[in-house]
Amino acid sequence: MPSYLTHAMEGRARLRHPALAGIAGREKALAVLTGASGVLEARPGSGSILLILAPDANLESICRDLEAALPQLRRPACASRTSAVGAAASGPFSFLSGLPSHGKACFQGLSPRKLELRALLAACGLSVVLGFAGKGRAHLLAGTAFGLLAARHVWMRRKALM
Repeated sequence: MPSYLTHAMEGRARLRHPALAGIAGREKALAVLTGASGVLEARPGSGSILLILAPDANLESICRDLEAALPQLRRPACASRTSAVGAAASGPFSFLSGLPSHGKACFQGLSPRKLELRALLAACGLSVVLGFAGKGRAHLLAGTAFGLLAARHVWMRRKALM
């Protein structure tokens, strides 16, 4: 299945790609999808399209038709972004600018936000496990890493918190 197919289950599929975020790309995709066999409805979203499918719909042929109309869908969503990992961050946590930030390139197929959240969870879990194991210095180190990652997370999303 293509990389822009983020979710598929019986009767529904979600397509998400930066090419679908623009008005021209979204309108072109909607024109192709409304004429495709097996597509009952195509609902545009923010950078995505939700497909309501007939039970006998062939999702692979729908995706092939869509890729013929929008060839940029063949490139992974992360590769189509021009920003590189490690764009300069501003503020008191700029020393952590080497870490991925939201909206940047992918690492090992994970979006930067998922990677950041997994690193937060891993550091927190490691700190708890080391604390229960009685490894004081390692527990302190893992807790410090978690604190720095959490502070960066809050700093990068401070506008959403207000």
